[in-house]
Amino acid sequence: MPYKIRNAENLYSTGGDTPRFTRDGKTWSTLGRLKAHLKFVSNIGNDWVIEEHGYIKDVFKAKDMYWREPWY
Repeated sequence: MPYKIRNAENLYSTGGDTPRFTRDGKTWSTLGRLKAHLKFVSNIGNDWVIEEHGYIKDVFKAKDMYWREPWY
């Protein structure tokens, strides 16, 4: 399933450490790749959601997908 990150203005993330949001944005091919990307984003917006595009579109919060190992 392809995935996209959408903000409150209905624009999609372009990826990268400090993403811009555009009409088309970037598509991640797997959930694992999207999770890996979220580990490196400097500031995940509270209004960002993940959209799963397939036969049925599913939407969930980006912060719920984010998990970073603590730095010890």
